[in-house]
Amino acid sequence: MNKIIKDNIFQIINLIVGIILVATPFLLFPVCTKLMPNGHHMMCFYTGKFFMLMGVIIIITNLIAIKLNTKMVYMLIHLVTLIVAALCYLIPYRIISIGDKTVNGWQLSLCKTNMGMSCRTTTMPAVHIMIAVLMTVSIIGLIREFLIKRR
Repeated sequence: MNKIIKDNIFQIINLIVGIILVATPFLLFPVCTKLMPNGHHMMCFYTGKFFMLMGVIIIITNLIAIKLNTKMVYMLIHLVTLIVAALCYLIPYRIISIGDKTVNGWQLSLCKTNMGMSCRTTTMPAVHIMIAVLMTVSIIGLIREFLIKRR
């Protein structure tokens, strides 16, 4: 049992952070819940759904890594986790733009009008911590995979 945990410690940490990421936008540190005057959800609502999807991807990929237990899979999963973590930062700040409110009726972003909205004051700071943990663990995991001998 200890060898399983030792071999998969990075995947287990990422798995836990993925579960927390799924629960963050609507349970732990909720995004803005009010509807806009036109009856539509605010942009951060869709960003919350995006965070949930990214958390599910992290959970599934790390479960696959634990199950398959090969060096190449571990390296690939660490790279996927790095990309997902980067997207969780780049998309809400519209560095990478997804959706267009005027064309699609939705877009991934944070509230722009009030800096005191919960998406900016609670959700994103919590997500920033998770991004930092995911990136740190994945970078250390990649370095470890390069250094150890495993098939």
